Amino acid sequence: IVVPCSVDNELPITDHCLGYGSAIKHLAILVKELELSYPTIDNQQSLCIIEVSGENSGWLAAGANLVKRRGQDEDVSVIVCLPEVAFSPENFLSAVQNHLKKNRCCAIVTTRKLLDENGNYLATEAGKVAAGEVLANLIQENLGVSSAVVPLTALQGVLMHGASEQDSEEAFICGQAAVDGAVNGESSKVVTLLRGESERYDFETSFTDINSILNGKKSIPQEWLSEDGLGTSVQFSKYAQPFIQGELKLHFEHGLPKFTKLERHKIDKVLSVQF
Repeated sequence: IVVPCSVDNELPITDHCLGYGSAIKHLAILVKELELSYPTIDNQQSLCIIEVSGENSGWLAAGANLVKRRGQDEDVSVIVCLPEVAFSPENFLSAVQNHLKKNRCCAIVTTRKLLDENGNYLATEAGKVAAGEVLANLIQENLGVSSAVVPLTALQGVLMHGASEQDSEEAFICGQAAVDGAVNGESSKVVTLLRGESERYDFETSFTDINSILNGKKSIPQEWLSEDGLGTSVQFSKYAQPFIQGELKLHFEHGLPKFTKLERHKIDKVLSVQF
């Protein structure tokens, strides 16, 4: 029995993957906190490029748009570059200029790889395809503004102190479903999450044959993308907002979080009793 955990949220059939809610919660918090740390003296322009994982879809990067609330878009200035949209240098630079005129600072969130209008990865002259560096060079050469590139790939799956309570509860429920399924003879199955149809968010677990989900990928629906292709629409926010609700209450010891660890021999003993 497989429990799908992926911050990239690319697996098909299941409504979303475990870990995704905590990852986008952390990303949105980071964008808001970076905004507060931008220099405000001498009218200085500031840019920060945050690079997250994602080659075929931009589910994780799209989470940065959750910092925007309806009627309050001016509060946080953020541009999101997604692989679902062919990258246009002209459109991108125009958006950066407009943001800097209004706010003097801007956060740019991008997946690690972006595609041009011909379906090729963006690359520097040295052949590197990490999108953050490509965007930084493009901005420097055309706008004369330097930017800091922050690769978040190593941290996006950890940072438990910023995890979503909703995500944690769903992980526990999916774990229970997996064990129950195994005890009842299920095999070669994936635990999937089925979303309810009501306006109020709810879900239930189900089982899907592993072969129908292994090699599949899902992208953000086109109707969930903003008109300029540098962000998402309200439909995405309705989809993702429930996943970031609530905060975990961690146990701290000597100023640092203390995590529960299961000893291997105890796990083996429990399994031998249960099965």
